[in-house]
Amino acid sequence: MKLSTPRVLATLMILVSMIPATAEGNRRRIHVYPENPRYWEYEGAPVVLIGGSVEDNLFQIPDLEGQLDLL
Repeated sequence: MKLSTPRVLATLMILVSMIPATAEGNRRRIHVYPENPRYWEYEGAPVVLIGGSVEDNLFQIPDLEGQLDLL
């Protein structure tokens, strides 16, 4: 069986993508803040994620308080 360059490159790319992330890479990912699960942690600091619901921008909803209660 003759190995072609594209096949070898594709195989290498697949193998490299399977390498687990380093500790530094995991630290830079967002995850649940261990001290308070209602917060997220990013780069070692707690953060609050505010997202939209009914529309893309949560702050343009006329009944904001009702929407926040739903969240």
